[in-house]
Amino acid sequence: YGILSKSVLKYFEDGYFETRDNRVCLTLHPKLWAWSDTDKSNAWMSVYANFYRDWRWDNTSIMKKQFYCHARFIYQLVEREWNLEPWRTEMDPIDCN
Repeated sequence: YGILSKSVLKYFEDGYFETRDNRVCLTLHPKLWAWSDTDKSNAWMSVYANFYRDWRWDNTSIMKKQFYCHARFIYQLVEREWNLEPWRTEMDPIDCN
């Protein structure tokens, strides 16, 4: 899928861009179940640094909102795959997309 930095691998099993339903998403598989504020911040910065140069990266502010939404503990109980969708311009706080 590509080369992931050590900082990304600290928080995620893997991460990669893929196309789903003809739309691009950044798929992440988290290692943690509970995320401290520091974990969230460090993990976001590592994901950003690892992927933002990719041509598929877009709408950083929405991708960041999706990231933090997925990192909520309650979300972790339901879904172990995070999909950040750079094509979105808004986010639903219930499903994080």
